[in-house]
This record gives sequence, C-alpha cells and structure tokens, in this order.
Amino acid sequence: MPVILLAPRGVVETLPGRAQVDWTAGRIVAIGVGAPDLRAPGPGVARVTAERLARREARKRLAEVAVKVPLAAGGTPPAARVEAAQALVHEVEIRYSSDGAVEATLALPLEAVRQAVEAKPGEAPTGDEAAPTAVLVDLGRIRLAPALGLTLAAGSTRFAGPTIWHKDAKAAREDPRLGPRVLEARATAAKAGVLTLAVDEAKLGAAARAGALVVIVTRLWDGKR
Repeated sequence: MPVILLAPRGVVETLPGRAQVDWTAGRIVAIGVGAPDLRAPGPGVARVTAERLARREARKRLAEVAVKVPLAAGGTPPAARVEAAQALVHEVEIRYSSDGAVEATLALPLEAVRQAVEAKPGEAPTGDEAAPTAVLVDLGRIRLAPALGLTLAAGSTRFAGPTIWHKDAKAAREDPRLGPRVLEARATAAKAGVLTLAVDEAKLGAAARAGALVVIVTRLWDGKR
C-alpha cells in the first residue's frame, strides 16, 4: 500500500476511505484500487482494466471528499461545481501489483474547487515587479479551521486568492511557493469567512492585483471542526 506523502509539519486531514485533504500542499488526495480481471486473455489486458477501475474509484472518492470541504463563508461546494473542477484531477502515483491489481493515487487541487465554486472568471493578474508574490498571515491566537474561499480584508480592500495553510511560521517562510516578495500580516479578527488584517491596505491591494499566494499560519487548530 502506498503512503500518501504529507507536507512537512503540514495541515492535513486524513479521512476514512484512504483520502486526505492536504491544506498545505493545496490538494485533495485519494487512492483507488482495481482488481485484475481473471477472465482477461493475458496479464497486460487485465492490468489495463484494473487501472481503469482504480482511476475511476479514486476520482469518485475525490468528488465525495470535495463536496464536503468547508467553505469559509459557510456551506460546502455544490456537486455541479465539483464536477467542473474534476477536469484538473491529476495523477500522483500508479502502483502495479504482481497479481495484476492496480492502485491509483490521484489528486484534485483545492484551488480548482475554489475557482469552480466562484463560477465567474477572475481578473487577470496585473502585478508589477514590486508587487508581493505572497501574503503570509499569522493567525496568532485566532483559532480558525482551514476552509476554501477565505477573504482577506484591510480597510476597504478585499482579496480572496489561492490559499495554503501551515502550522509553523518558519516552515511557511521556507516554502518556495511564496516567491521572492512576501507581505507579512497579522490577523486581528475572523468572521463569516473574512479575515481582517493589520497590514498596509495599499500593499494588500497590490498583492490582490498580482494574484499573490495567500499563506495562513495556524497554530491553534487541532484538526477538529
């Protein structure tokens, strides 16, 4: 049985049925298993059938998990939106057993689900060379469970972008996905899917226009909802 790799010190929810929501990696991961067709004319044909069944099972499990992922503003993603996001499911690992069975590990990006839920095209990033490439938010004493579609707020500026979660500030700062220009901010309040920040509003606006990555550092969340 393959092990679904966890991000170091990551924010990961392990679910029944060999699935995970990895908020640090930004994806849902699921494993499907396909048994060999014992009536197939040869092992090669049996393996093709088994792989097809394994992929189908993994995709089904991804959809089952995705419709239960919490949205920051409340509720969960509609099934029709999740179906639209399935186009971005990708392969993590395919393992072949000597008996002809196949295990398929597939992943669905959380960002694909978020964008599908929004159901409207966002504006193309218009950042410049000075714009933040990431917004690193420390929740401090705020206990906030991971959710899709979290909105950052400073003054009248609002920004909901691609978001990942870390447990440790040091690990977050060392994440190469943040890029070269990181805007650090402190959260002061969280309500109804909006996270209010103590940060320069103009800089948050520049990050929003650039489509910066949002990185949330949560120390208090214990994995329970």
